Amino acid sequence: MKNGLKISVLLLGIIFFGCVHNKEELKVEYYETGDVKAIGTLKDTKRVGVWAFYDELGTRVDSIVYQNGKKNGWLRGYDLRIRQLDKEGQYKDDKETGVWKTYHAGGTVHTIETFEKGNKIGESVYYYAGGNPKISILYNNQGQKHGLTTEYYTNGLVAVTGQYEQDVPSGTWKEYYENNKLKESYSYQSGLWHGVYEKYHANGLLATKGMYNQDTRTGIWKYYDEKGNELDNEIIEE
Repeated sequence: MKNGLKISVLLLGIIFFGCVHNKEELKVEYYETGDVKAIGTLKDTKRVGVWAFYDELGTRVDSIVYQNGKKNGWLRGYDLRIRQLDKEGQYKDDKETGVWKTYHAGGTVHTIETFEKGNKIGESVYYYAGGNPKISILYNNQGQKHGLTTEYYTNGLVAVTGQYEQDVPSGTWKEYYENNKLKESYSYQSGLWHGVYEKYHANGLLATKGMYNQDTRTGIWKYYDEKGNELDNEIIEE
């Protein structure tokens, strides 16, 4: 068993003590390869106490607290290659609850998300390893993307901004160059591109302008060079 030797002394100690003290059954589950898949305590065939779950490569382990067969308490995930915490959060009745965090290999925060009864709620934020935010997404109480979404460059400047309504892109979205000048502007209706489309050169001057009708280009489209001179235009009929 390649990863059997990687089981932490702390986890084994907690699990073994619980079995001896309560005369419960120590259970070890294996992959087809013979590597340890999970180890923990059973009481009346139900998982209780701390369980350890390994991936097939033996590179990760998740420590999860069970009560009467359900996840109730902390999950803590570890990268065994670098011996570092890479995920933590809590369960209540088998569903994620409260604030969950994941971490980059260097230890900085990768994600912060909030759950209620297994659904993401409020703001979820993803971070670059250097600490600046990468993506911010708002969720409603049903776990759907709903509200403002923003993506960032590593320097902290906005890359993309737009809105979701119940998981569907809606309204005007904008993309920016790393110099903070507008790159593209477009709109959604019922998840489809609909309305005015504009694309800009890096110097801020208009490059393309046209219209979409439910994801289909339509009407007059115009194209400009980096000095603002019109290069071409076309009429697109539906």
